[in-house]
Amino acid sequence: MIGMDVVDVMFPYGRDERTVPLPRRNLREVIRPPEFTHIDDERAAVTASLRTPISSPPLRELARGAHSVAIIVSDKTRPVPHRILLPALLEELRAGGILDGDITIVVALGMHDPMSDEELAEMLGEDVVSSIRVVNHDCMDESRLTNLGTTSRGTPLAITDAVASADLVISTGYIEPHEFAGFTGGRKSVLPGVAGIEALKHNHRVEMLDDPRATLGILEGNPIHEDMVEAARTVGVDFITNVVLDNEAHISGIFSGDVVKAHEAGVAYYKEHAGVLRSERADIVVASVGHPLNRDLYQSLKAVFATAPFVADGGTIILYTSSSDGMGPALFRKWMTETDDPSTFSERIVREGFDPRIDHCYLLQRVMRSVRVCIVSERDELSSIPFITLYSDIEPALADALDRHGSDASIIAVPYATRIIPLQE
Repeated sequence: MIGMDVVDVMFPYGRDERTVPLPRRNLREVIRPPEFTHIDDERAAVTASLRTPISSPPLRELARGAHSVAIIVSDKTRPVPHRILLPALLEELRAGGILDGDITIVVALGMHDPMSDEELAEMLGEDVVSSIRVVNHDCMDESRLTNLGTTSRGTPLAITDAVASADLVISTGYIEPHEFAGFTGGRKSVLPGVAGIEALKHNHRVEMLDDPRATLGILEGNPIHEDMVEAARTVGVDFITNVVLDNEAHISGIFSGDVVKAHEAGVAYYKEHAGVLRSERADIVVASVGHPLNRDLYQSLKAVFATAPFVADGGTIILYTSSSDGMGPALFRKWMTETDDPSTFSERIVREGFDPRIDHCYLLQRVMRSVRVCIVSERDELSSIPFITLYSDIEPALADALDRHGSDASIIAVPYATRIIPLQE
């Protein structure tokens, strides 16, 4: 922005933040994530939550008499503080008479790629992986799934054996807005986390995605959420520990206990802080997501879905992402690179059938019916998407957007887009 009066806005990029200069005369607003106060002694607070849970006996009481325990954890794409949660959980389980050899940690991959031993040790802690069995869920391996029937919405529910056979099922997670499930956390550890591919296909199918209640910040009447809750109840999740994080990934709130009630309490806590009212849309939105979501394009697109309500019809969303791991799932990469017109995604789904690994292709084409999307990233691989322009720097992306929309075009900046909830006026 040579020669222009600019406002420097900090945006997440990889594990760090970078300064993005935005022209002052155009910048209408910087929508920042909610301010959460963090807990000083996180480990002590987690232990207290496990001992005084919501609508549930304390964890160590639930553990008494159990002979096998499954702990469901999120994978590397989610900022769950495993190194704080797991030691506290294991301490309570041991106090309830559970032996380490009777515990299995199941990584709720959904459709994500399996984690390596090195990645597991980094995420969970060497002391945990050396003493507790850890397994990656594989939604495609039917030999490792247990069939639990169907939900009332017809979702065929097959769950990883390590969870289905456990006497005591615990899940961990974090809570923030989600593009179609309303919020992360709670029941999502089961579906999609440890469910078979057919369950994911049915729960994420187009008819569900198109429901107007299947959107950011909404649980009531959301069919995807309600199907997930039914799945979690069917599996018999006995106890959850979910956290709300501040903007530096410190714990702000801990919600343990019943899989529905504890999750609802965490959602209520989040919603107290996170609503953003927008009455007038901008011509240009610059958006990003924090680490670890910004590791690949598939996850980074959540910023586009979150900020679509803030951009005017015909406007531009500039996605600022490191995407250091590249595109994301192989099937997503294949679909994104094989067409120069995203509107054909719907036709292709009709021809080939829906697969949840291309759900973000479908959501992206909905946004791009009325909005232009471009990407700013140093990851050259992203240039292989024919219908999206890739820039290596923010200045030419902004210059092109201002040429397109006029020198007086309005700009809104949303550095941590997935942490806000757009509200209707």
